[in-house]
Amino acid sequence: MLYIVFLAWILGHAFVGENSDAFLAPIQLIYLFVMGLCVYGIAVFFKKIHVLKYGLARSIFYVSTFIVAMWHAQYSLSIQLKDRVLIAQDTRVLIYVKHIDELNAQSIQQRMLVFNPTLKTTAVWDATLPKKKFSKNPFRLGHYYWVKGKVYPVHGYAVPYTFEQEKWALQQGVMGKLHVESFEEASLFQLKSEMLYRHFFIQQQQLWPRFLLFLQHKRLEYRHFIAQQHFTHAGLMLALLSADESLISPETKQLFQYLGIQHLLAISGPHVLVFAMLLSIFCHYIIIWLCPNLYLKWPKIYVLSIPLLLGTLLYSGFVGFEVPALRTLTTVILFSIFSFFKYRISASLLTLLSASIFLLIEPLSVLSAAFWLSYTACFVLLFIYEKFETLEHVSIIQRFKHLIYHFFYSQLYIFLALTPITLWFFHQMSWLAPLGNAVAIPLIGILIVPLNIFSACIYGLSPTLSLWFFGVVDHFVSVLIFMLSYLQSFGIQPQYYALTGWKILILVVIVLLLLLPKGVLPRWYIVPCIIALYLPTKQNTPFLLSILDVGQGQAVFVNTSQQRMMIDTGGHINESSFSLAKALLIPFLMKQGVSELDQVLLTHLDVDHSGAFEQLQQYMKINMLRSNQRPDHLNSHTAFSYCHAGQRDIFNDLTIDILWPLVQNLVDAEKMSNEYSCVVYLTYQPKQGRPKHILIMGDTSEFAERDLMIKYPNLAVDVLVLGHHGSKYSSSLSFLRHYQPKMAIASAGYMNRYGHPHVEVQARLKQLNIPLMVTRDTGTIDLTINDQGILTTDVYRKHKLWLVR
Repeated sequence: MLYIVFLAWILGHAFVGENSDAFLAPIQLIYLFVMGLCVYGIAVFFKKIHVLKYGLARSIFYVSTFIVAMWHAQYSLSIQLKDRVLIAQDTRVLIYVKHIDELNAQSIQQRMLVFNPTLKTTAVWDATLPKKKFSKNPFRLGHYYWVKGKVYPVHGYAVPYTFEQEKWALQQGVMGKLHVESFEEASLFQLKSEMLYRHFFIQQQQLWPRFLLFLQHKRLEYRHFIAQQHFTHAGLMLALLSADESLISPETKQLFQYLGIQHLLAISGPHVLVFAMLLSIFCHYIIIWLCPNLYLKWPKIYVLSIPLLLGTLLYSGFVGFEVPALRTLTTVILFSIFSFFKYRISASLLTLLSASIFLLIEPLSVLSAAFWLSYTACFVLLFIYEKFETLEHVSIIQRFKHLIYHFFYSQLYIFLALTPITLWFFHQMSWLAPLGNAVAIPLIGILIVPLNIFSACIYGLSPTLSLWFFGVVDHFVSVLIFMLSYLQSFGIQPQYYALTGWKILILVVIVLLLLLPKGVLPRWYIVPCIIALYLPTKQNTPFLLSILDVGQGQAVFVNTSQQRMMIDTGGHINESSFSLAKALLIPFLMKQGVSELDQVLLTHLDVDHSGAFEQLQQYMKINMLRSNQRPDHLNSHTAFSYCHAGQRDIFNDLTIDILWPLVQNLVDAEKMSNEYSCVVYLTYQPKQGRPKHILIMGDTSEFAERDLMIKYPNLAVDVLVLGHHGSKYSSSLSFLRHYQPKMAIASAGYMNRYGHPHVEVQARLKQLNIPLMVTRDTGTIDLTINDQGILTTDVYRKHKLWLVR
């Protein structure tokens, strides 16, 4: 029963952030929970109760636990959302620096604790300090500053199934982004004397915040020490020691990502336990040396559990209480409690209990992929090692063979178990991951991490001696990088997989059938599951058009029964530093079940419309490309043709017409790329009702609009995607009045420097009573047309609480 209760509690938290009116009021939830508990208690007390009623009572209790978990997560999220910044504004605030900074190639990221004098509360903001203006971080740990600047909301791309900046910020507790203009250090005398700020000052001087600040100082000290040495892999050594990735090179990060072992860069449970065990061993020998009689008074397991707990707490705080470290801390505390009371509990139940308590304290951790990956890996490992046989009367060689066998056996199990979660969160998988783990885990877990932590401990006694030990660590890391680079030379790249949510659920069932002990379920059940996995994905609606939120750019996805195409792909100024294709387009398409595109139509080759195409074609098959210019980088297997007026493609119920530019205009397309953008006219004919028409204008202006009104005077337009993102030089009043679209959509970025969509365009639309939707406000916009011809609009930002403004 306890297994199901804990699972219900964990899964209930997984629904956090769903913006739905279906959640019950808190008082109803409490009533339902108490009712279920009472019914179950009565059923247990009166054992003669009918088995059906007994089962019903348990079911009510499980469902009640699930619902209460949902309410607990939703309530915690609503409390967190109250502190977030919703509008950009100038500010002057008192801040306290309690975290070390993060060094990037172009900027310094500094997390700050901000005091709100009105509410007398604190919030966390992230400040970005450009290295062009700040050569080094001017803010010092443990100091107070008056900072003047502009604070912005945390605003990311709102595209389904992709990484959401706002969700990540909530899980991290970051409520705003601060652009620093000027600052001055605050006077401690002023803080102590003024009642308004005194509480804020006293709060940071308490024992626990001062202890955490001490650990942050140590992290910064190790960074400076390692950075000053001439180690070949200083960045990786520092990352494995303190979870500080400021010095790690992009090449090393890319290597770990390529092999699917980037999780090894994070501080995991073994890191924490290595330090805790070193501390316990040190305390053990001190006790034997100074007071050996202590073990006669108290059992050794009780005595050494104290340094084990302290070591786990100390190292977890040192690495910033990341999710894997907190998971280890919670588990060690529970293990110590059960050991003290001599209560036997299975390792799997202990893991579920640890996850449940973890979510009780930090419910928003469920938003992190690290939570699911960490606990799943831990659960699978315990499941494997619970089945290990104790080998007492065998030779050392046989024990070694047994250990090697189970190591590779466990790596395969973990790879299988984590595959559905990895595909759900990251949409790709590296087939070299088991080999990468087999190479890296022994080196990192047995040699590098223990020696790295030991060197750090020696540093406190003798920096000179620790330098020698760190040098040995650097040699081991060099061996690791050499072996991983050899694996990379195989050329087996990580693969993206087009799997919808239902297919990932089927994959979970397949993994369970493979991992469960023999006899629990017949293994032949895998066959129908595999067949279902390869069945074609069925669309919910016969026609879907998605205007993706790609910032100041445009990307439109069209999906029908016979055609899957992109009209523009969006783009970024530096696709190598941030790939919009890999971050947004590919994850979105993969979850739609799209593994290849029939065609991509680039209205023109400006970077905001085509910048992501080059990366997109590397990871997804594209059968045909059309544009007003031929791009420089085009795969040989992709057919190309110029788009011009008069072209028409008919795919059963979808017709695609190109209305502009004229053939003779193509020679000037390079000089006037905006003006001669391809104008696309989509016509969808449902089974019933009149056809629906969507006009996509690219970056054209009034010149093209006048020509269209002359050549196509009777064009029907239901949805108009505004030209040039809503520029004032497009969407003229005469054009809008002529075609009278039922709806207008502008693809524009948040706080873009052009002011798109322009106020003049908004005024024209308002004058003609044409509703306007903008991707910066709504996120991705889905237009669906059913068989009855009803056009429905859905926006992504309304579905997640952290996206709702």
